[in-house]
Amino acid sequence: MFPQILKQWFWDFYDHLVRLLVANVAIFFLFGGLLFTALVVVGRGIGELGPMGQVLGLFVAAVVFLPLWLAGWYAPLAHFAEQVTFEKDPGIGVLVQGYRTQFLRVWLYLQLVVLAACLLAVNIWFYALASGWGFVGFALAGLCFWALVLFLAAAGVGLPFLVRQRLRPVEALRRGGLLLLQRPGLVISFCLFLASLWVIGFALRLVGVFFFAFSGTVMFLNSFYDVVTTFEQRAQAVEESDQEPRPRTWKELRAAEKKSERERMDAVRYSRTIRDILRPWEG
Repeated sequence: MFPQILKQWFWDFYDHLVRLLVANVAIFFLFGGLLFTALVVVGRGIGELGPMGQVLGLFVAAVVFLPLWLAGWYAPLAHFAEQVTFEKDPGIGVLVQGYRTQFLRVWLYLQLVVLAACLLAVNIWFYALASGWGFVGFALAGLCFWALVLFLAAAGVGLPFLVRQRLRPVEALRRGGLLLLQRPGLVISFCLFLASLWVIGFALRLVGVFFFAFSGTVMFLNSFYDVVTTFEQRAQAVEESDQEPRPRTWKELRAAEKKSERERMDAVRYSRTIRDILRPWEG
């Protein structure tokens, strides 16, 4: 399954690279610039507080600003990626539509994720450094650390289901947790690949971050959802093949033909080779 995810991710990423790069840069400097200015103002106030006040101030700033920034970046690009699945060649205008249809849902989801992650991070800091409980404190900090890792993994794989299936935040987190339990190897591969994109991006500095980390992440999440749901639908179709009625009306027949044509086009689209990179005019 994972090789198919990588194959779809690569071609979706390759076919829309320029638009993704322009969109990421624009969102980062326009939307991110406003939040960065507000964060600088808040940061000056936090710097004047005592040690405990600074920890509390950083916690509140992270809970307030981080979900806003992430939602402002991911919501429009996730909608763009969704349109890539269906239309194959969406315009930049769909980014505005993404803000209207996805921002609130993504922001609520990320608000929940960031709040829980920050609480676990504070627990790690307290048990490991501030509690003075020795071995017991380090053991509790270790438990909180692995709880944080597993929670972030489940939240990561649940994010594309939130957008594509229009789920509520808690339902998307539950979906990610179930996928973590059912396919731990797939989720581990998912996390390692995402981490590698960000490591490569920061290693290549500014352009690399926009090229690999931001653009690559949003398309990878979309491809992950497409392939996982396709495998699940195929497994369900095999189980229900004997009970599924044949199309009887014109609308049912037309829907079946569209589904078959889309599967055929996807098979052609994601079966390209290195020649299609070097000589795309022959594709």
